[in-house]
Amino acid sequence: MAEADRLALHGDAVGAVAAYREVIAAEPGSVDARFRLAQILRAGGRGDEAASALAEALALNPGEPFLYESLGDVLDKLGRHRESLATYDAGLARHAGIQSLRNGRWRQLHQLRRDDLLLQEAERAIASDPGDGAARYARALACCGQGTDAEFRAALERELRALPGDPILQGALAKLPR
Repeated sequence: MAEADRLALHGDAVGAVAAYREVIAAEPGSVDARFRLAQILRAGGRGDEAASALAEALALNPGEPFLYESLGDVLDKLGRHRESLATYDAGLARHAGIQSLRNGRWRQLHQLRRDDLLLQEAERAIASDPGDGAARYARALACCGQGTDAEFRAALERELRALPGDPILQGALAKLPR
């Protein structure tokens, strides 16, 4: 892996991919090699191959929330939103408290135009924690994210103004034109 890392650092993506594949052949249980391979593939515009490498890594280590997030993000960028949503849901089934997985799920719900469900989930999260900025963003997106930019901006500003107790944010928002 050190040689593969060196090749990657020197910009030899072809060599790095080959070296990571050699590591995987020699060490079939290497999650790290698959993850690094996926990073190189993704950077090289080879998202489908990156998704496959991440899926293999996740199968080897389903206990790592970051792998769900990484695979969900790659699938999102590929426009495979249903698969991305399923990945985030699988991650949340194992790691319910990880907000980055929840937020990824919400991005996919919006991409799939399931804003009704996104709104329900965001409102529950806000009821539980009024200071949850990601939930407030999701609620603005669910209600106005398909509308005009002005409608979305107004909804987002309402949500940000409702955040409790952040004097710096509230001062900055007070300066915005209405």
